[in-house]
Amino acid sequence: MSYTRTDLFSLAVTLFLLFYNNHPLEGKLTTSIPCLTEKLEQKLYGESPVFIWDKTDDSNRPVRGIHNNVIKRWGVFPKTLRETFLKSFSKTAMTVDADRQTRIMEIQWKKVFLEMRNTLVACPHCKSETFIDVNSSETRCMECGKTIAKPNMLQIGKEKVVLMNGVKIYASITKAGGDYREITGNIVADGSKPGLLVLQNLSKDVWVGVTRSGATKNVEPNQAIPVLQGIKIVFQGGNQAEII
Repeated sequence: MSYTRTDLFSLAVTLFLLFYNNHPLEGKLTTSIPCLTEKLEQKLYGESPVFIWDKTDDSNRPVRGIHNNVIKRWGVFPKTLRETFLKSFSKTAMTVDADRQTRIMEIQWKKVFLEMRNTLVACPHCKSETFIDVNSSETRCMECGKTIAKPNMLQIGKEKVVLMNGVKIYASITKAGGDYREITGNIVADGSKPGLLVLQNLSKDVWVGVTRSGATKNVEPNQAIPVLQGIKIVFQGGNQAEII
């Protein structure tokens, strides 16, 4: 699909509005103007735009009491999302002659959202959806604020999938070129061992589990493998993951 620079910028603005319920360029600079003339609008949104969370320019920061949604939500969503918006609305990316390399393409947004899905879980305290910070020893639930200890994760290449009860594993993880919409695994509690989680094989493929001692065992469709650190799983096509 072909995009113009304007299309890519509009996509970024729309996504920002969906996540933060605030326009990315509407902060202190816009609220300080009693009457937004066409000339001022052209300057603030076209000629000299300033992202409200720009790393080096704080002249257009959100105003408390007006931009409460974005103030509350900015630090709640995963770091990868924030960094992508910072790049999308950098002054370099928003220049009139910005090239395609400085704008975030649709495929890059897709990658970000898949990474976010890999960390989306139900809070064990309030059951609301929240994101796990895979690089931190603990995470605070975005709804109830309670601490969630760092859970086990499935690492395959650079990707990490949080392994908590109810999490789904998708074919994009277990198969080379797999469909990101196809569910191939599910994390559930082991009914015979309290506190133990297992990864169910919901695919039609045979996985191979490798213990820390090197012993192997086939994991047939509808069978499960325990979620324990050090266990490796060889998926279809040789894709290998490890529980960390």
